[in-house]
Amino acid sequence: MQLGRWIAANTPPGSRIALNDVGAIAYVSRREVVDVMGLVTPAIIAYRQKGEPGVLSYLERTCPDYLVIFPAWFPMLSAMTDRFRPIYRITLAHNTVAGADEMVVYKTPWTSAGCR
Repeated sequence: MQLGRWIAANTPPGSRIALNDVGAIAYVSRREVVDVMGLVTPAIIAYRQKGEPGVLSYLERTCPDYLVIFPAWFPMLSAMTDRFRPIYRITLAHNTVAGADEMVVYKTPWTSAGCR
């Protein structure tokens, strides 16, 4: 919930957010989402079969303004700091339900330039 509220308060209303945990973040932020896991964005599933390079290829085609991921799940993407600039992070001290202890919001190269 906290991350969804942060996104709602710190991103423009028309922003497209790519993320790997669509639940509360998508609901609370009320932003258009690209689900990198494929639950609400099934078009990415064929790309996911190629691993992180496939996910990156899909992101390059859909140009989300922000990327919100567990770095532990996407080490290649999170290491690409020349393309994805971290702007906010949450670390859970006592994680019992989240997919990882840390989730990071990255500004993408398409945030300013766009490609839609």
